[in-house]
Amino acid sequence: MSQSSHETTVDLASKSEALFERALGVFPSGSTRAPFYNSPYPLYMKKGEGCRIWDVDGNGYIDFANNMGPLILGHRNPLVQKAVEEQLDQMWCGSPTELEIELGVKILKAFPMCDKMLFAVSGTEALMKLVRAARASTGRNKIMMATGAYHGTSDSLMPGEGVPKELDRLTLRYSYNDPESFRAVFDENRGDLAAVLTEAVLGAAGSVGPDRDFLHLIREETGRHDVPFILDEVVTGFRIARGGISEKYGVRPDGISLGKIIGGGFPVAAFLATDRLMEPFSYSSAEFPFIGKTKIKHAGTFNAFPPGVAAGLATLEQLIPEAYTHLDYLGESVRKSLSKVCEERHLPHYLTGMSSMFRLHFTASPIRNYETFSSSWDEKTERLFDAELLKRGIFMPPAHSAFCSIPMGNQELEQFENVAGAAVGGLSKNR
Repeated sequence: MSQSSHETTVDLASKSEALFERALGVFPSGSTRAPFYNSPYPLYMKKGEGCRIWDVDGNGYIDFANNMGPLILGHRNPLVQKAVEEQLDQMWCGSPTELEIELGVKILKAFPMCDKMLFAVSGTEALMKLVRAARASTGRNKIMMATGAYHGTSDSLMPGEGVPKELDRLTLRYSYNDPESFRAVFDENRGDLAAVLTEAVLGAAGSVGPDRDFLHLIREETGRHDVPFILDEVVTGFRIARGGISEKYGVRPDGISLGKIIGGGFPVAAFLATDRLMEPFSYSSAEFPFIGKTKIKHAGTFNAFPPGVAAGLATLEQLIPEAYTHLDYLGESVRKSLSKVCEERHLPHYLTGMSSMFRLHFTASPIRNYETFSSSWDEKTERLFDAELLKRGIFMPPAHSAFCSIPMGNQELEQFENVAGAAVGGLSKNR
């Protein structure tokens, strides 16, 4: 099968199947990462170039997963590649480098409401540290977050098996984009709240964006009652706009979490906040040779990992205004194409997403939060649709929001619309 073909049909995946059989003996259910666990088995990828990827069987795809968002420049961007290679020639990691200061300055410039920042390895760590800082700064324990929101996998922010009930009771939930729900929970608990968390787009519901008034309501209420407001921009930071949702909607949270794009494809994350929230990480004054103490110790072998920081700098340098215009165009075009092919076949549908993110829901009901999403989610049809796309050369995250990348152009958009039409047609035959 030719790797350069734009009409690839995935009908042979014997090597992926064999690899999955091996993986079953190593990992629980053969999987190391939930979003890419697929039925009957995931495809194992071998190569990426621009907006295209190839699996171990040689099948080619347009990549609308982009590792769940970080690869905004696509695969093997030449400037990112060069920056990483130069850094690897000098040093892998260890002591502080000038690069981490340069990247930190660029990040703080994009989010001017924050005074200081620290690097981490993952969005999970960034949110975990911000929540701990909020508790340390306020002396309170409870936090609020939206139902269905994903703020990483730390115990405080991901309920479920293995989380002590005593800890889970400290995490209160409100309905996203629902002012009445937010006010009810907030008013009852505001004296005990260490922080209110909001996901800049509700990922689990299909990258549903916040209503502007709802976001400002949270800012106003938290500010009035001295409760830190933490905005999770791990997905949206430097993707929706250079300053993410904060810039786009003109909101000034007390703390922000970042990841994905700031590492240029490498595991780099950051949390930034006002001096009040960042103070617990500062060392107390001490005379040489002593260094003082911190209220919260911030450590991590791979914090500000130099190759990742170099990749992040090279990525941010290419995210100029024209890049965001192009990303908006790609996302809007894809959403229009999906709506068009569904309307032509009289298939109930609803599109969510912002800028270069999108998700097709097989329902006519509007999706505004996790409650409206979960009550109308047709998982079977979504997963069948993803499979229909996959076998025609379009790689999407299974039953999840998809992401465009800058290397995509009109050729890829045309191919996507043709494939989406055929995929919807394939669904219609099986309904």
